Order: sequence, then structure tokens, then C-alpha cells
Amino acid sequence: MKRNLFLVEIDPKYCRFLWQFDNRVMDSFSPNKTTRKYLGVLFMINNNEYFAPLSSKPSHLNLEEKIDYIKKHKTDPSLFLVYINTKNSTNLVAQVNLNNMIPVQPELYNKISFTKLRLTNPKSADFLSNELRYLNENKIKIIKNAEKLYKSKINKTLNPKLDKVTCDFKLLESKSTEYLLPV
Repeated sequence: MKRNLFLVEIDPKYCRFLWQFDNRVMDSFSPNKTTRKYLGVLFMINNNEYFAPLSSKPSHLNLEEKIDYIKKHKTDPSLFLVYINTKNSTNLVAQVNLNNMIPVQPELYNKISFTKLRLTNPKSADFLSNELRYLNENKIKIIKNAEKLYKSKINKTLNPKLDKVTCDFKLLESKSTEYLLPV
């Protein structure tokens, strides 16, 4: 696979539009949630560009709970755990939520510019750059997991528990073509 993954920020209005049809689309518009950026990775599935959102590691967990969390989710096909290697250890920092991936058109996302980000927030730029490095080292596995999840969902062969938390990809593909960009 020649094309690297890259991080993008997606238009939250587009996410809100899709959420009307499938409430498993990540949403930050609920009254009890704060508005957040939609940051994730982009790849191709079934001739469509798909955005898979990144979410932060569960920071509220103590070390023992984090170890249990990693054991439980390491084999979960709907997630891809993201680690950053430091001098002394490997730390879980995020996860790619493949179950929440959505089709997206190029005009609805902006590629993260690390050059610009370093000018305003060098710490964040370094952190995201390390995440992206890890994602690209594992891109084949990420894309294979995404494709397998996609095929299982559209063929209705997902186990019921996973099916319940996975977006309806075919429905979102059809609805995404109805989204009108603001003029």
C-alpha cells in the first residue's frame, strides 16, 4: 500500500447531518456534550473515502484498569488502539473508532498541517505527529480491519453486540450524496 494515512479534521455540520439518519455517527451536539473537533484518519473502502474518528485514551482509568481496558479491546475489530513509544515504555494514547467511520467527500475535510500547527501549538503538533507515525506503521492492519468490519456490516454477519454500535455504512453512503455544502 503506497498511500500513507493522514490526519484530517472533518466538518461537524456534516457529522450532524449524517447523525440524523444514524445516531451511531459521532456527535458533539448533544446538550450534555461540549463541541469538539472531529479529528481522524482517512482511507478508501469500496471506492469511497472513509473518515474514522480518533478518540482519546480513557484518562480516568488507573494503571490496573488501563491494562484491563487494553486486554479487553486489543482484539475488538471495531477499534484500533494507538500507542506512542517513549524511551521507557509504550503508552496507549488513543483509539481509531472504526465502528464510527463515515463516508466523506474531499470538500468536507481539511488535512492537518503540522507546519501550521507547530507555529501555534508545538506540543500538540508533536503529539499528533507521533500518533500519525504509529498509524502509518500499522496502516495495513487498520485498513484490513476497517474493510472486514465494513463487509461484515453490509453482509449482516456482525455479531449483534458489535452490530448495535457500528454505523450503517450503506445508508450513510447514500445519505452523504444528499449533503449540500453551504454556499
